[in-house]
This record gives sequence, structure tokens and C-alpha cells, in this order.
Amino acid sequence: MYKLIIVDDEKSAREGIGQLLKWKNFDIEVVDTCGSASEGIKSAIKYKPDIIITDVKMQNIDGLTMIEEILRHIKCEVIIISGYALFEYAQRAININVVQYLLKPVSRTDLEVAVLKCITNIERSIRSKLVEKIGRNEYILDMLLSEDISTYGLIDFENYYLYIIKSKVDFISDFDEKMKIYEKINASVGNVYTFFINRKELMLILPDKMESFKNLKEELSVSFCVGFANGNHKIKFSEIYSNARTALNFAIREKIFVQEYNDNITHYINEFYNDIYNNIIMMLESNDIDTAKIEIRRSYMHFRQEKIIFSDIIVWTKNLLSSIQDIIKRNNNSTQYAERLINELNGKLDDKNAFNFSVRDSLVELCDFCRLDDKMEINGESQTKIKNIVQYIDSHYCENISLKSLSKYFYLEQKYLSKLFKSYMHQGFMEYVTNKRIEKAKNLLKKTNCTVSEIAEQVSYQDSNYFSVAFKRNVGITPREYRIKYQK
Repeated sequence: MYKLIIVDDEKSAREGIGQLLKWKNFDIEVVDTCGSASEGIKSAIKYKPDIIITDVKMQNIDGLTMIEEILRHIKCEVIIISGYALFEYAQRAININVVQYLLKPVSRTDLEVAVLKCITNIERSIRSKLVEKIGRNEYILDMLLSEDISTYGLIDFENYYLYIIKSKVDFISDFDEKMKIYEKINASVGNVYTFFINRKELMLILPDKMESFKNLKEELSVSFCVGFANGNHKIKFSEIYSNARTALNFAIREKIFVQEYNDNITHYINEFYNDIYNNIIMMLESNDIDTAKIEIRRSYMHFRQEKIIFSDIIVWTKNLLSSIQDIIKRNNNSTQYAERLINELNGKLDDKNAFNFSVRDSLVELCDFCRLDDKMEINGESQTKIKNIVQYIDSHYCENISLKSLSKYFYLEQKYLSKLFKSYMHQGFMEYVTNKRIEKAKNLLKKTNCTVSEIAEQVSYQDSNYFSVAFKRNVGITPREYRIKYQK
């Protein structure tokens, strides 16, 4: 509720104003009534009201002098009700930003309009502060996710708990929705940093494993999963964030509401590897074989570093092997040696107890059998086809687009489509789509205040970390560095 103080040296005037409106209908509580300006100053410092209604002409100190003194200590909205229509008073009232100067006897309608104006100003001020705070937090989030740093100097808490909250569906639709969520969390949890990662995820940084987080549990547990980890100023944020992500993935896979990170937790595969998988397939389909090999080697390096559970690596590898087989068959490149490699690899993957990372080398070797002679003559008919295809890609590159989906849409053989695209565009499909997505991301970084994670999602990357990796490979600097350099 908004707090109101009424100041007037006439008791009847104070009581009249107090009864003129039904204050609760305006979500206002009259916290005090004062009979002098000096009482008004003391009361304002004590109660910190949102609105003050005062007379001008009072003994010892006039109402305007009182307001000038109060505004040195607190910020509030002011309504003057006076029996004097003097220019001097009105001019002083304007100088101290008085909302309304009303003459006695004041009508209910005039007072109601003045009060509503005060409430509008208060809400505008709250919104402005909230916008500034959310904007600052989004800047901090981009910095923490982009730089290899700790939270020192960015977060007030020396020791903290980092919570990642993920919804099964989109629940952050726009900036107004962010503000509502921000206010709700602060009302429920209290002293907390709130960061919006993307439309399905938000992050909270708390000073400790606060009991007040339980206030959100009943509402969140229906459609959310939570992972959290503890950290401090001395540890790099990326490590704490990774731990919380690991805990979140565990909660999702085990179908539980909340999980704290610990050393014994199972490390399941996450969206990062889904993006890698999709890109490897697009590279192979686009005949960008050497880059696909590099990406496969990187994947297994990450598997080792993050200690991903073998069963997940096996499933991921089997899916990739199946896709590689399809491409080899489609390109008519199958040989006895390729078949022997595939059979050996399947044998290794079927024996879970004997799994080792040598499967990476077999996959890399198989990539050579996906290689395609992509030269072809472009005639008038094929030129018309490829122009339509490029136009379609230019309209849908931010979606989950692939050569496979394009071949179905345009009723063309995938092998033919790949060769046609490369011959006409002088670059592979994967390279073209990636460049389009990165250019879109660059534009968003320059012209919007969306977080890096939100931009990653908008250009069809499931994982913001993988997007940052792809962006830096293409542009030479991280998304955050690009924003700092080019944003006006």
C-alpha cells in the first residue's frame, strides 16, 4: 500500500481531508496526521510516505518550507491544499515539483484527480527504477557468462548460492513479463539478484540457501525444475554456473523439482551437445567435411572434461553414427572398408563396459566417406529452383532448418540439393546459414538490449555457450565484446 501523511494546523481540515476519499480504494493508508510543519517533518522522516497532502499557511514554518526540508531526506509526491491563491506560493510549489496546487474548499473530484496523478508518478518512478535494475542485471549476466571472472565487484555477496530455474514451456514473453516476475520474486524471496537467461530460464543469486526460497516451491514445482550450487568471490563464476547446470540437468533427467550440486552427481548430456550434433550433421550434408571432423574431436574433448556419463555419450555417438551412415548411403559412397568401420564401431558401442574414446577416431575416419563431388552445371531450370530455395532460407534461417527439411519441402533429392546450392552460392549450406545467423546476432547485439542467451535463442541456438563459441569463431571476438565495440 501507498503511505499518506496529512499536514494542516486546522483539525477540521485534517479530518475533512481524511474523510473526503475512501483511501483503501486507492491502495493508500493514512499513516499519520500532523498539526504543524515541524510535526510533518518528523513524521515524514519516520514513516517515509509516498504522498504528502499539506496546507501552505501554518504557524512557525509554512508548508512549502516544510516540503523543501522533507525532500532533502526522502522522495515523495506532494499535494498542496491552500486558502490562498498567491502567485508567490504557486511559483514556489512549481519549483519543488508539487503535483497539484488546490484551493480550499477542495472538491472530492479535484482531490481524486490529484491523488491519481501522484499514484501515476509513483508507478512511473518504480517502473523506471525497475527497468534500470533489470538492464544492469542483464549487463552483469552477459559479463559473467562471457568473461572468465568471478563475481567480485559485480555481486554484493561474498558467499552465495546460484539457482537456475527452468520451465517446461516459455514463460518470459516480453519486458513487462520480466518486470512482473522480478517484482514477484523480490516480494517472495527478498534480497536476491534476478537474471533472465532466456524465455524458459532465469537465474537467482542468493546470499545463502535461503529458507524464503521455499515460498516459491509450491508454485514452481508444478512445471519447473531447479538446479543450484554454492560459490564465492574467489571461485570463477563459470565453474559455479556449470555446477548449477549439471544439477539442473540431473533434476530434469531424474524428474525431480530441485537438486543441489555435489561431487557425486551424475553428469548428463545437455543442450550444448545438441547444438554440436546439429551443426556436425549440417556440415557433413554441406560437404564441409574437415570442419565436421574438428567439431567431432572437440565434442569428445568436452565429454572428457565435463565427465559426461558414458551411457549418454554412447547414445549421442550412436545417433551421430546413424546420421553419418545415411549421408554415406545417400551419396553412394559406401565401400567394404566403410562397412567394416561401421560394424566395428557398433560393436564398441554395444559393449558399455568396454567403452573408450577411440570411437572418436572411427567417426572422424567415416566422415571422409561423406565427401561429395559438388560440382554441377547450372541451367535455367535449376537456377530458378535454387533462387527459390535461397529465398526460403533467407526467411527461415532462424528456425530449425536443414538440408533434409529443405529437400522434403522442395521435393528434391538431398544430394542433388547440396550440390546445387554449393555450385550456385559458392559456399556450403551450413556456411551460408551460419553466416546469416551470425549477421542477425550482430544486428541484435548492436540494436537491442537482449541478453546474449536471448539472442542465441532467437538465431536458433539451444545453448548460449555454444552460440558464443560459434560467434567467436566466425567474428573473432565474443558477443559481449562485439556489443561493447559497436553498440551505440
